[in-house]
Amino acid sequence: MELRDLAVAIVTSQEARERDRLAIEAGTPSIELMRNAGKVAAQRIEHHFRNLLAAGVEIHTGSGNNGGDGWVVAGELARRGIPVRVVEAKPAQSGDAVTAREEALAVGLSEPPSRAAIVVDALLGTGSNGPPAGAVREAVNKIHRLRTEGAKVVSLDIPTGLDATSGECHDPVLADLTLSFGTLKRGHLTARGVCGAIEVLDIGLGKFGNSSQLDVRLADRDWVRERVPRIAADAHKGTRKRLAVLAGDVGMAGAAILAGKAALRSGIGLLHLIVARENRDAVHAAVPAALVSDHDELRSDPSSVLAGADALVVGPGLHRESADSILKALTDYRIPTVLDAGALTAMGSHRDILIRFCESREVVLTPHPGEMGRVMGLSTAGILDQRFEVGSELAARIRATVLLKGTPTVVSHYSRGRMVSATGTPALATGGSGDILSGMIGTLLAQTGSGFDSAVCAAWVHGRAAELCGSGRGITLDDILYAMPAAWKSAAVGVSTTVLASLPSVQ
Repeated sequence: MELRDLAVAIVTSQEARERDRLAIEAGTPSIELMRNAGKVAAQRIEHHFRNLLAAGVEIHTGSGNNGGDGWVVAGELARRGIPVRVVEAKPAQSGDAVTAREEALAVGLSEPPSRAAIVVDALLGTGSNGPPAGAVREAVNKIHRLRTEGAKVVSLDIPTGLDATSGECHDPVLADLTLSFGTLKRGHLTARGVCGAIEVLDIGLGKFGNSSQLDVRLADRDWVRERVPRIAADAHKGTRKRLAVLAGDVGMAGAAILAGKAALRSGIGLLHLIVARENRDAVHAAVPAALVSDHDELRSDPSSVLAGADALVVGPGLHRESADSILKALTDYRIPTVLDAGALTAMGSHRDILIRFCESREVVLTPHPGEMGRVMGLSTAGILDQRFEVGSELAARIRATVLLKGTPTVVSHYSRGRMVSATGTPALATGGSGDILSGMIGTLLAQTGSGFDSAVCAAWVHGRAAELCGSGRGITLDDILYAMPAAWKSAAVGVSTTVLASLPSVQ
């Protein structure tokens, strides 16, 4: 059965405008798109804040189409008998915005009885960049004040002051909920703390709202669930496959332990941890379900140590010298491999060696931005500026899967395109989190043979486990590991046919 790929597209500001243009040229009037956007936004506001509606809604509008969206929201809420006040930072100027304003006023707006409990930011849309100025700046300042006084803030399409493409922030509106129209914008993902919860709404773009393999696409629960192999009722440890983790130099036993525990909590059948001789006892005690060998055994007789392995994880807790010698011992073994941490350091900028390693096996690289910079010859800042593109460049050169860690995590493949995992919380921003991710990817790689699917699915579940632990201080990697069984069981939640994707708040 062919798998579905209906992932939401992640776009730049220009790409968002182009999709609107194509839909309009294909016969959908621009005012209809605006009406659709305002209508579904009003529905979602009512859904999320039903208990606050009696106190009323205050909508701040600008002169362009984002302001027009706000006017449609005003009219839709008024039709439901909800008190609405519209505050025009600038009078409507675009033709559609003027029409939307007239239609809302024709409905008749009743003033909220006092200070509104919900504030809607409809000041500037995805086409804006740079700091808000003048009356719009004053409106943003007022929204800031209302939020500190307890009002809930909803931004339409993008919080004002946030660049939709780069994610650059100019003292932006801090939203509790951002309702994005048709597509997800890159800035939403690189500035999650500004957006609050995010929902992508269907506004009737039709086929022009769909993603293609050329787009950056968002991994969601349905995509992941369809690609994680089921464990059969008659499964045994052999059918659940065997993973070897080459990790844990002296003083770094924890990296091997975390990767191993993550593999077990991801459903591996047989786990073999290969660590420094000095770490054998510690690893045996911490992961009693694992077989344990040491690096010296691997170097002297790799065929015996790696016998039966369906996939390898190489690098967690390895110093450069150890990783280099281990990788040389693996030269003739065409086993699907995850390269992490020390293995990436050993490869460094030796791209020719990396290309040769990837020629005859399935490989997943899991660099953080600093490691990616060393491989690509760029600064960390340069990597972050190109986070959605740079992985594709490397994946094409080495013909492998590249998982670039960060907010968000971007997974690139030389033929299957780019996908983003936007799950997770700051609880993952701690040493050892990447070791857990490597164990998860290694398990799926052993069971599926697909580096791309394994990387995307593991990244999504890794982040989902963190979300299940809640927010705030005190969450440890042990908590993440304990949450993993529930994260693997996560099922899609169909909140509404008009909601294409939803991301929780990380504020």
